[in-house]
Amino acid sequence: MPAEATVPVELRRYANSERPLLICDADRLSYAEASRRSAALARGLLAVGAGKGTHIGLLYPNGSAFVVGMLAAARIGAVVVPFSTFSTTGELRDQLRAADIEILLSARAYRANDYVERLAGVPRAQVPCLRHVYFDNDELVALGDQTDDALLVAAEDDVDGSDPLAIIYTSGSTGPPKGAVHTQGSLLGHQRSLNKIRALTAQDRLFCNSPFFWIGGFAFALTATLVAGSTLICSNATDPGAILDLLESEKPTVTNGFAAGVAALARHPSFAHRDLSSMRRGNLYPVMPPDVRPADPELRHNMLGLTETGGTVLLCADETDQPESRRGSFGRPAPGFELKIIDPDGAPTLPGDPGELCFRGAFLMQRYHRRSREESFDADGWLHTGDTVCTD
Repeated sequence: MPAEATVPVELRRYANSERPLLICDADRLSYAEASRRSAALARGLLAVGAGKGTHIGLLYPNGSAFVVGMLAAARIGAVVVPFSTFSTTGELRDQLRAADIEILLSARAYRANDYVERLAGVPRAQVPCLRHVYFDNDELVALGDQTDDALLVAAEDDVDGSDPLAIIYTSGSTGPPKGAVHTQGSLLGHQRSLNKIRALTAQDRLFCNSPFFWIGGFAFALTATLVAGSTLICSNATDPGAILDLLESEKPTVTNGFAAGVAALARHPSFAHRDLSSMRRGNLYPVMPPDVRPADPELRHNMLGLTETGGTVLLCADETDQPESRRGSFGRPAPGFELKIIDPDGAPTLPGDPGELCFRGAFLMQRYHRRSREESFDADGWLHTGDTVCTD
């Protein structure tokens, strides 16, 4: 990827724009404010010794604190490591250690989760790399006031597209979570090509219900929004009526995420009287207008994404109903990826025959953190997903 494909370069494009970058319930963040706040935090991180390659953990729900923390770390070439807001004390300990976290930026609490208490339960000797935990960034920002602006500019100019941007952990549903290392250039480049397919532009307002700590929210929502210069809308509300209020007032044009996560909205007593006509594209069908909502969602192309592929990797721009023979289709490989399907002996399968899905390409992760490339891919560079698929 070109050296200019970096977060600092992308952010500079909109640094003076008052267009909203993020709308999360009552939390609002313009591009200009995101640039100012992340610069102040980045100077603070530099003041405590962070820099290129420093692993910085983020433990926040969706919102401006996560966005500002991510941008601040990325601007100085540090590596962003999101933490699940569901993490228990043991899970926090394990990821802090496995990801070699040196600085953790964290909310104090979210819903029923008290992170101050949980982190206090992590023995210091079990997380030897951890040097700082900040629940309030005011201290960091104050330290940053003493940091020369020239140092931040120099740090940004030293960031290259081949530098790691993030370590995103898999959900761990079938084994211990693994940290996929993605570079600045590959993750930004992948989202740029995906934005072309789904026609996401600066004029769009994307509603996504995926958490930022998983690849769908981090890449296909947050990073994609930054690349497009669009607006990202999300909600942490538990009341379906409040989320419907948000959708009605903010008028998203595109929707993406987990359809099951918005099913409660469609069951709300007020749903039939809501004006949600702005949502013309996407896959959150339960809340989309009747004239664009499919009678059978399984006859629309779905999307398949993996943490290792930087999010969505199978998709299709065709949003019309497909023939019955394509029921459940995931579309085609995204640009920058090769695909093969193999039988248990490693031989290519014939159309219609099931086999294991494998990927390789420019936008694939570098490797798993703490694992070599040889442990992450086969000898020819293929990622073996363990998923069974077939082609038509």
